[in-house]
Amino acid sequence: MVVAGVVALSVGTALVAPASTLNRIEQRRQQLQQELDGRQSALAGTSGRLSAAGEQLNQSTAALAEATAAYQQAEAQLPGAEQALAAAQAALAEAQQALAAAQAESARRAGELVLAQEREAAAVEALRQAEEAVAAARRRVAALGDRIETQQKQMGQVAAQAYQSGTLGDLDAVTLILGADSIEEFNARVTYVQSAINAQGSAVADMQDMRAAEANARVALDEAEQRARIARDEAQSAREQAQGALVAAQSAEAAARSAAADAAGREQAAAAAAGSVQSLVTQRDQARSAAEQARSSDLSEYQSLAADRAAIESEVAAIAAQVREQARLAEAERARLEAERRAQEEAARRAQQGGTAAPAPAPAPRPAPAPAPAPVSSGPLLRPVSGPITSAYGMRLHPVLRVWKLHDGTDFGAGCGTPIYASASGTVAWATYKGGYGNQVLLNHGMYAGAPLATSYSHMSAFSVSAGQQVSRGQRIGYVGTTGYSTGCHLHWMVYVNGSTTNPVGYL
Repeated sequence: MVVAGVVALSVGTALVAPASTLNRIEQRRQQLQQELDGRQSALAGTSGRLSAAGEQLNQSTAALAEATAAYQQAEAQLPGAEQALAAAQAALAEAQQALAAAQAESARRAGELVLAQEREAAAVEALRQAEEAVAAARRRVAALGDRIETQQKQMGQVAAQAYQSGTLGDLDAVTLILGADSIEEFNARVTYVQSAINAQGSAVADMQDMRAAEANARVALDEAEQRARIARDEAQSAREQAQGALVAAQSAEAAARSAAADAAGREQAAAAAAGSVQSLVTQRDQARSAAEQARSSDLSEYQSLAADRAAIESEVAAIAAQVREQARLAEAERARLEAERRAQEEAARRAQQGGTAAPAPAPAPRPAPAPAPAPVSSGPLLRPVSGPITSAYGMRLHPVLRVWKLHDGTDFGAGCGTPIYASASGTVAWATYKGGYGNQVLLNHGMYAGAPLATSYSHMSAFSVSAGQQVSRGQRIGYVGTTGYSTGCHLHWMVYVNGSTTNPVGYL
């Protein structure tokens, strides 16, 4: 896109090409019209395939383009960041639920471990008591065994004595009793014999009692050992249960720690996602503010452009009026000279017929005006630069400013420093900096097809010509740049016909 300042032009009056030359140009133009129309349609189709963003690239300031791009990028990234935040928050909620479940399971397993450990302690205590009872029963059985063994020895001695005395034992006792010398001795010997007999019977009875006690003790020992075995099994089972409960509690605790770590990670991810969303919101808001400021600046530039374009068109219209006046004066002069020539020829013819004297010589012709800019050659305008058309002439809706604006020329994409050539012969009206148009050259080509024609070349990086210089068709006049109201290297080429801009493609 381009804007322009207003610089006054001074174009001297001059003779234009003779009418016959202009007629030949018109004939040639008509011959090429169909070919030009076909080329214009093809170029219009090519331009129509360009993206809107590409067409608008050179119609906004760099600040507006960058700010708009930053805003659009942040706006485009924001939904994804919000989705990531929602996903992170959902994952955090799941992780927190998993943590709560893992903590509850860990607590339950810990409770089971305590109960199992209590059961194990009780079973161990019962086993200890059972083992003590077994030990006491064994000691009792052993003691009874010792007593029985002693009693057996005594009983053996009694049996041996009885055996030795045989059947005469009772007779000896009787003899002992009857051999007493007094009643007192008799009574004493009777008591002694009875005591001996009673002692033997008591020993037998004690033996029987000890045998019975030993049997009872062995039964008690068996029962105690049975209880000890049961207590040992219960203690072993309780120990295994306690170990299982310990493993389960440790597993539940590990799961709780893992769930806690996962929840912490998800929380960090959610916080990071929230930070990303907030950052994007901030970027978007800042970009929106920058875009609004750039838009306001661009709108001001556009309004300045509209004023500059109107002023330039007014100046170019003045140049066109001068060119038309030059053409009118030249045509009047040509008609006057032609009338004088015919008058001289008629006077000479009459003089020959009447024998009169030759007429006085014709007055000297009036001085001709200074030469006007050279007219366009008989061919179409030369393409001013090597490069594709990136933005065509015409009205369009600015995607950011939302205003209809005229793209008053044709943009050619070319790198900075690419040579620019004059589209036709003419005079350099100016070669200077023109505000939004940047460095600009305006060429006045004089009359073309009955109307004044001029071309301008904007955003140049450097000039090869200067104001007032005559240039030829195809002569280098400068180099492509990106000065003025421009966001990239390109040439903005404009064609003025009769003082007003027109679609340049029709003249290529």
